[in-house]
Amino acid sequence: MYNFKVNNSVIEYSFKYLSNVTIPTSSISEDSTYTALPYRTSLQTWTGLTADYKPDASINPDNAYEDNFMIASASGGFYVYFASLPEAAVVFDYVSMQLGVSA
Repeated sequence: MYNFKVNNSVIEYSFKYLSNVTIPTSSISEDSTYTALPYRTSLQTWTGLTADYKPDASINPDNAYEDNFMIASASGGFYVYFASLPEAAVVFDYVSMQLGVSA
């Protein structure tokens, strides 16, 4: 956790980062959380991660899947939701999570 002072307010900031994240199709299953994104996988990989973190990711340009996904943070990891079941593994160049809190 990093602390910054802006206009006499302390802002705490935390950043978590993973590179070369590969999601095999075998880990993706049907899910009813979002109607438009009926498939999901769970990656429970980050100690200390909560649903308050804001995700960002870059999909590998060689990957045919492109933009039909959404990432959501969760306690201890994150979910990736898909509009359709990918035909091959989905590869992200990176996935990052950021948390900024005014104290």
